[in-house]
Amino acid sequence: MEFLVGAAIIIILLFCLGVDWGMVAMVIIGLFGLAVVLLAVFFLVCAAALLGAERVTAVFIELRGENRRFDAAYYLIDGREYPNLFPGEFVMRDKFYRKDKPVKVRLLKKAGVVFDKNAAWTIMVGLAVSLPAGVFFVICAAVFAGLV
Repeated sequence: MEFLVGAAIIIILLFCLGVDWGMVAMVIIGLFGLAVVLLAVFFLVCAAALLGAERVTAVFIELRGENRRFDAAYYLIDGREYPNLFPGEFVMRDKFYRKDKPVKVRLLKKAGVVFDKNAAWTIMVGLAVSLPAGVFFVICAAVFAGLV
């Protein structure tokens, strides 16, 4: 919320300084495009980490939010607890996280995190959406700048 108030104040100041609507709109679209490209880079890095992680068998322990904004799933692997990189699901938790059976996860030992099936699906869907959108914004920016 504070971000939106700050952005509104900056836009009002730009209008007071005489900047026209078109320039403000181009800056907003450019910032949105930059955010989409950064999101695509984030999912590419996560996909690379997922591919580099080793597949292991783990047992789900619990969902907890120690030092995090959202609850994360914790898994037990060889006597050590590892958190899932992505937040735990809010809906159907009893279906996604079952304590009674072992599951296959991807363990990234360097970071001390795991990728469960929900995290893998999040990465795949995120790549499928953000990568084409990021490429689209880069091509549009190149066309707009006259590079293509």
